[in-house]
Amino acid sequence: MVNSITDQKLYEISFLLTPILKEEDAFTNNQKIKNFITELGGIINDEWLPKKKPLAYEIKKQSIAYFVNLQFQLKSLDLKNFEKKIKAEKNILRYLITTIDKKQAKEIARGKEIFKDKFKKVSQPKTTPGEKAEIEELDKKLEEILKKI
Repeated sequence: MVNSITDQKLYEISFLLTPILKEEDAFTNNQKIKNFITELGGIINDEWLPKKKPLAYEIKKQSIAYFVNLQFQLKSLDLKNFEKKIKAEKNILRYLITTIDKKQAKEIARGKEIFKDKFKKVSQPKTTPGEKAEIEELDKKLEEILKKI
């Protein structure tokens, strides 16, 4: 039986990986979790790559951890199997799986667009050849002045 996207629910998992891991191992563990999802017929919609963050309180005697977040689609029947695999992972300190309804998904997508628009790269003002020569002359004069000081 083929998984169809229409009978899949939207989920989000946030998990903390032990800080003892090297950065490349944290990325490898993240890929392993993503593979669990795809092996069960799920689809990864979005991800935050592992990033070391300080914890508000210690978890299993650790005060920092790699924070990872994945948004994915999966059949609700397959969620239990996914959770069993997560629980078996020794490098995961703690995890939380939540469901996302369609309204929340639209708000998340809209928020990302707003965020992306706010942080567009600022382009440098274009200068004409004459202006460029003036700027170079000013730079030379400035250097001369600074040398005198």
